Amino acid sequence: MGTRGRPLGSQSTIDFTLYKKKTRVLTKSPRKPQTKAAGKMRAEVAADSTTITTWFYKLSPNAELLAVPPDLANHPEGLSLGDLYLDRVGGVYQPWLWRLDEISVPHWKKISVGHQRDDGKHLIVTRKNHLLSWVMPSYYRQVGSGYGSAVGEGED
Repeated sequence: MGTRGRPLGSQSTIDFTLYKKKTRVLTKSPRKPQTKAAGKMRAEVAADSTTITTWFYKLSPNAELLAVPPDLANHPEGLSLGDLYLDRVGGVYQPWLWRLDEISVPHWKKISVGHQRDDGKHLIVTRKNHLLSWVMPSYYRQVGSGYGSAVGEGED
């Protein structure tokens, strides 16, 4: 069973300048026609698709992983359902997903790197720049969860 939590602290005690929002946009273009030795054959054309990954992170490092991320609902850059919070200590990553619970109250749900969302995409941390990305299952099978150690448990 996954860990979830209501953020600690009141809105007045959170310094929003310590938390930055990052957005990564990946676009997949349709495939071009391909030529086969036996003649011309049109490749399967995939529809344009754009995947947006949005997450918050703390600008100054933590000494240890958080029990639950802060309540960023009133953050000036806006918190939306489906946004992530990435907690990182050294090479250990702990992602959290902002979602509704069973009675429609928003909360942070602890997930793991590799988590698969409803559309089938998996969460990775890129090796070079340590960015979060939702990727297709075929790409996930090639690269795995990405860089570093991942912790977390959830209903993946």
